[in-house]
Amino acid sequence: MFESVQVDMSLQTFNLSSMACVQISKNRYVGDTRPDENGQGAIVRATTDGAITDVSLSEFSALSQVHEYRGACFVPHATDGHIVFTDIASKASLDLDPATGSDGIILEGDPKA
Repeated sequence: MFESVQVDMSLQTFNLSSMACVQISKNRYVGDTRPDENGQGAIVRATTDGAITDVSLSEFSALSQVHEYRGACFVPHATDGHIVFTDIASKASLDLDPATGSDGIILEGDPKA
């Protein structure tokens, strides 16, 4: 199991227990676990102008068990800006459009698995 690492991006600190940080163009996407929110997993975007915003929707927890093996629970698409991620509760794979906030299920999960 990996220890949590604190990473400072601009003036905000993120808890990177999943070790997920991806750069696409000038944007960095970080997987952030939030102990104050019952371990909620969020995907955060940091831009070169210093803007830091959550791009994942609050009703999902962008986590999966794959991070235990140094994998990531999300992948931003370089062309259209969409993010494919896994919700730990439903175990579904979803396609998120951060520009509109819309999401769609790509693959249904089995919460019992």
